[in-house]
Amino acid sequence: MTYAVLDVREWDIAVDLETGAPLDTETCSIDSSMLNMARQVVKGYPYPGDFALESMEWVTDTALRLWKAYDPNFMFISYAQPGILGGVLDLTRDDWNDLVDRQFQNVDRFIKNTGYTPIIVGLGDMIPLKGYANLSNLDGIGYVRKANRRYAGLFSPSDDDLAKLGDMPGVERVVSKHDFIDLFGAAGSFEHKFPDYLVVAEEGYAFKTMGSSTRIGYKTIARNESIPVYAGLSNARIHSIVDLRDAIIRNASRQRIALILLDGIGVKDFRGRYNLCDNSVYWYTYCQGDDSYLAISTGKHFQYGDYPPGWLDFTDDVESKTCPYDGFIERPVTDSIGNYLRNVLGVTSAAAGSRSTFTHLAAGADICVECCCCGLYNYGTKAVIYKDQA
Repeated sequence: MTYAVLDVREWDIAVDLETGAPLDTETCSIDSSMLNMARQVVKGYPYPGDFALESMEWVTDTALRLWKAYDPNFMFISYAQPGILGGVLDLTRDDWNDLVDRQFQNVDRFIKNTGYTPIIVGLGDMIPLKGYANLSNLDGIGYVRKANRRYAGLFSPSDDDLAKLGDMPGVERVVSKHDFIDLFGAAGSFEHKFPDYLVVAEEGYAFKTMGSSTRIGYKTIARNESIPVYAGLSNARIHSIVDLRDAIIRNASRQRIALILLDGIGVKDFRGRYNLCDNSVYWYTYCQGDDSYLAISTGKHFQYGDYPPGWLDFTDDVESKTCPYDGFIERPVTDSIGNYLRNVLGVTSAAAGSRSTFTHLAAGADICVECCCCGLYNYGTKAVIYKDQA
């Protein structure tokens, strides 16, 4: 059974992750040692919130607590603050540099305290927001998922809509479902959910349409065709974002590895040595949302998953939905790094991060501790336990 502990400072509750139903921990068949460990790690250490710089320290401290309590061979750590704060706060150059320095100080603190071999991935630069491409006044439905900033879905557009988009400032390209599938080779659930058209923003632009944030934006994700990666592994061959998983799996049985993902950090701000890693497939570039996290964890490009950009994810948000605490994800990611390490190699793993739900979804680690946030609102802390026994 996969279950979670939800901690809201004053109290906590254990729930079945598949159904969302509360668990009677006295009668259900779960391993009490894993449950007690989860409660030990999260109790008394509330997440400071997405707007707090101290949230970087919270990730590091939580990762250190997991290391001391569980001593896993592999750790998955995600820091979201540079990407979040860079997008919604009007930071000066000095403020931004201080934030980046603080981020790397936290990474160094974890590595020096634990001795893990690091793989540090900067998920891409952010650049000043130039403006918006407004899809809200079309005849058809334009939709964008907040985490995927450069791609919007367009459903049932009129001929007039397509003509407007051809001249709209901030729009780089409009791709029909047929042309996309023909080039990318997607199939199954991905193809079924794919919008009638995919609208791609020019670099520096964001969309204004259903699903987009109502907050004032200051930066947006750049077109990061390559991203910086530092790999402490001597035999790492990481040419693409989808090669990270294999590099970890090939080495995790004989050395302790920490995969550290940094939102909002690209070549311009990466501290220390790095190699460039391909962050694209054909003309599509990853943009630090679910596409990046799931591609890294599964070792497969985004079109081989279940969740295309621009998909109307709210249409599946029904009362009978499985995994209600996993957002729009319908089922656990069975081919995640942590799931493979646990079930195939027998290697222990843990995860800590401020990327909310995508920490545990992408990591799939034995135990994952994350903030429980949505739309920058802080609801508490969540520990997800995938492993049956300690």
